[in-house]
Parts: sequence; C-alpha cells; structure tokens
Amino acid sequence: MKKASKLLVELSIAVVALAAWQLIVPSKAIAAGTGLSITTSPVNEVLTSKPGTEVSTTLHVQNNNSLPLPMTIKMYTFGADGTSGRPLLTQATPADTFLNWAHFTPSTFVAQPDVPVAVTMTIDIPKTASLGYNYGVAFEPILSAADKGVSLNGSNVILVLLDTASSNEVRSVQVASFTASKKLYEYLPVTFDVNIHNNGNVFLSAGGDIFISKTANFLPGSIIDHIDVNTAQGNILPGTNRVFQEQWTDGFPVFQPKQIDGHDISKNNSIVYQLNWNFSQVDKLRFGKYYAKLELSYNNGKIPVPVTAVLSFWVLPWKLLLLALFVLLLIIGMIIVVFILIHRMRRLQRGSSRRRG
Repeated sequence: MKKASKLLVELSIAVVALAAWQLIVPSKAIAAGTGLSITTSPVNEVLTSKPGTEVSTTLHVQNNNSLPLPMTIKMYTFGADGTSGRPLLTQATPADTFLNWAHFTPSTFVAQPDVPVAVTMTIDIPKTASLGYNYGVAFEPILSAADKGVSLNGSNVILVLLDTASSNEVRSVQVASFTASKKLYEYLPVTFDVNIHNNGNVFLSAGGDIFISKTANFLPGSIIDHIDVNTAQGNILPGTNRVFQEQWTDGFPVFQPKQIDGHDISKNNSIVYQLNWNFSQVDKLRFGKYYAKLELSYNNGKIPVPVTAVLSFWVLPWKLLLLALFVLLLIIGMIIVVFILIHRMRRLQRGSSRRRG
C-alpha cells in the first residue's frame, strides 16, 4: 500500500512537471516559411584583465517571437573577414583551449517573448595566458526535429575581445594608405578611405580626425572643417588591415541619399543619390584645390602615439561654372547691345540736328 502511494505521488509530480514544461515551452512547431528573430547586445565587448585573474561581463539576448524559445550558448573564435571590420567566425578546434576558460550563467535557458535575458560571462584567465583572445558568443535556439529548417533572423553573436595586458604585448599600428575616392569632384561629398594596418601582436583601436584646408601647411585658422575617424572605436586585429570610410559632406550643393519615408533608396545594391540645394548653405560652395590631413592616435600601452598622412583633391562644380560663364557672357552681350543702341541713337540724333540746321 505504501509503495502504491509513493508511486502515485511520483507519477503526480512527473505529470505536474511535464505540464509546467509544456506551459513554458509549447510543443507547437514553428510554422513553415517563418523565421526566428532574436536580438543580442552589446555588439562587441572589450575586456582587460591580467593572467591569473577572473573577469566578467553581462550579455543580453531577447526573443522577438510570440512563443517562448529554449536557447543555449555555443562558442566560436573569429578573425577578420577582409578589411571592412566584419568578423569571420570559425569553429573551435582542439587548439582553441582558451574557449574553455569561459563559462556562462545561465548557459541554457528559456527566453520568454520580448523579455531580455541577462547572461553573465566569466573568464578564468590562467597565469600562462598572454596577448589577446577572440570569443564569438553565439546564442542558439534549441529546435525540435520539426523546426530544423527554420531560419534565424537578427544578430545572435556577440564578439568578446580579451586583452591579458601581458608584458610581451606589442601595440603598434600604421597608416597603410590614406586616399580619396576621386582626385576631382564636381560636388561634395568627398569619400576618404583610411586603411590602418596593425603591425603589433594584440588587437588595437586608433581614432582621430581628418582636417580639411585650402593650404598645405594647415596653419591655425586655415582649417575649414574636420571629420571624425572611427568614432565607434572599432578594433584592428593583429596582422590585419581595416579600412574606415569617412565623408566630407559640408558643402553647397551636396549629393545626399535619396529617401522615401526616411529610408535610403537603393538600386542594384547601391544607394541612389540626389543633389540637395540648401540655399542657407550657399556660403559653403566648394571650389578649387583642397588638402586633407589625417591625424590619428593609438595607445602603445604607455602613451598616445600619433600617426599622420596628407592628400589633396579638387572640387570643380563645372556645370555651375558653365552656367556662371553663360550668364556672364549674356550680361556682357546685353551691355554691348545697349552701348550699340545708345551709340546709334546718338548718331541718329546728330543727323537729325544737322538736317534741321
């Protein structure tokens, strides 16, 4: 009798537990043709801590779907995918033992709809660690067999860079190239490509300004504008190049992206531009030769180190110049015609006076 009662209690607990799980994670399969949407933050995180210590950070993920979503965490490492700053995730190999230093609380969870989930990432850095390490933290849905073909929309990976501040770090970057997209522009914007090479052995960020001047000496008072470079403080991985693209747009007239309802219009995967005539900016008509000076700095672990480069370009609004020349010639022609008419009228008046005399 006691055994039967105990069995009945255990069975009841199992039924309740199963019912609770069904309430948390419905067994309903995701509709075919739909996709899962999640949001993670931050986009990336930089951690600094010495070997033999522990460092933590909080990551967030949000389920943007209408149903609860079971999730787990998978680790990747990453490198640079070209020069755009886009990461290239790679599967972990047995050599990537540093991924085992990280653990998460919680590591598996059920994300309720539209409720952010905070996950603590803790890295136990061994005393033997040195230089930097790249972690790709992926939040992956736990899908049933019926849902394996469902697509995932949104970003599900957070990039974590760990700097161990070890004594063998070499922090150094250099300007590989500083170029404008053209030597001659009709109107602004002028597009600059700042190509930075990390010739050190640890990830590093460099930022600064591009100064615009009409003179090559960039004396105080000669600078007419400046553009910020790498305001997001994007990092350059060791041994790689990264190109930061910036634009000088402060002019009249200026090409701007064509928009509908606040959204840029694209055609053949390129943004469509239109010429904007803001006559309140007419004093910013750009004409002639200009100089651009790049001034960046990075921290070598002790002091800020400057890196510079200079280029020149021309802005010649030739259509406006032709229009101005046409108007000038028209005015000159009208003045000449007026003088001719006045001269003829005076001759006629003199001839008429002689005949009356």
